[in-house]
Amino acid sequence: MKSDDHKSFVLYNNGITIVAEDINVVGDRITITDYQIVNGCQTSYVLYHNRESIDDSLCIPIKVIALARDSRLKNNIIKANNRQTPVKLEELESLTDFQKKLEEYYKSLPEDKQLYYERRPRQFNGIEGIEKIRIVDIPSQMRCFASMFLEQAHNAGRYHANLQDETRQNIFLSDHHPIGYYVSAYAKFRLDALFRKKYIDAKYSPFKYHMLNILRIQVSGKDMPSIISNKFIKYCEIMEITLSEDNKCKEAFLNTTAIIDSQVNGNYDRAVAKTVTLSRNIKNFLF
Repeated sequence: MKSDDHKSFVLYNNGITIVAEDINVVGDRITITDYQIVNGCQTSYVLYHNRESIDDSLCIPIKVIALARDSRLKNNIIKANNRQTPVKLEELESLTDFQKKLEEYYKSLPEDKQLYYERRPRQFNGIEGIEKIRIVDIPSQMRCFASMFLEQAHNAGRYHANLQDETRQNIFLSDHHPIGYYVSAYAKFRLDALFRKKYIDAKYSPFKYHMLNILRIQVSGKDMPSIISNKFIKYCEIMEITLSEDNKCKEAFLNTTAIIDSQVNGNYDRAVAKTVTLSRNIKNFLF
């Protein structure tokens, strides 16, 4: 609802929050270094679309915070400042330092293994030469990583809210190496290609997230190192090598279908893939 009481806007609106590595104040001028606007999109949007109705009497509250490279505090500020509106978890995650690191890791990969990490929604829209099938958004990344490394394949297919609840303390952590995230998404990309080319029967499609977990165990081994260790990097590199070679990749995923066959008793319905029982049975069978 519009109001002529412009002077009160500053009292009712949360305004804009900016976090920066360094702030230098000289008189009425502020210089900020390596800054990030973490709240204020809705404010800016509303003001822009009502720009003909406002005048110089309207003031906007702006909060500028110097963090001195405290990334943990910055991430907490980002989330706290956005809890007033129904912002999705992945939209908040997109602002964190780990997400930026992950995006840069994807960019560093050679062209033959290139995927594009979409940290911000629709950031690759309209860019020529980027295939949609190579774009990995945050929800997709969560599904792949949680399925391959966190035993959450049963939640990855459709129960995204459940997946968030089960993994929020164990995913996108600052001490995680990006390779685990990339290799899980790369495995899903390679598996999707096998389905498109009909090398793998479509009846296995509901079980594709389980297949990511099975592939990890069959290719790199049952004993997965700690995700924050250097051994985990080597563990993931073994999978990456297999996935990058067409014949080995095809053979590896075909091997995963035999495990699915052994556990579903001829019932390839999507509902079976969403049961925690299947995840447990697969784990028990492989171990």
